[in-house]
Amino acid sequence: MELSKAASINSDRMKPIERYQVEKTPRGYQILLSFSISATEDLMESSVAHIIEDLNIMIINKPFTTISLQNNTYMLDAEYGFKRTSKFNFSLIKKKKKNLITY
Repeated sequence: MELSKAASINSDRMKPIERYQVEKTPRGYQILLSFSISATEDLMESSVAHIIEDLNIMIINKPFTTISLQNNTYMLDAEYGFKRTSKFNFSLIKKKKKNLITY
């Protein structure tokens, strides 16, 4: 998964949740994607809070990070970033272009 690579975490720790939400905005359609990030007791690995913070910073600053270079992550909305939506779920917005979803 491109996001786990960007955050330098094991892909087993970050999983997409099969649900998504489409929202119509003045800028067009956006898709709200959800992920679960599992905690670890390994002190050498990033905490969930650190992963959220890193991904948010990387998405907001995507022109300067690898987020803009990947096949799917380049469409992530830099104005939204990566947000915690509940104790167990995290979300981000992906712009929908020409009614084609590539995620």
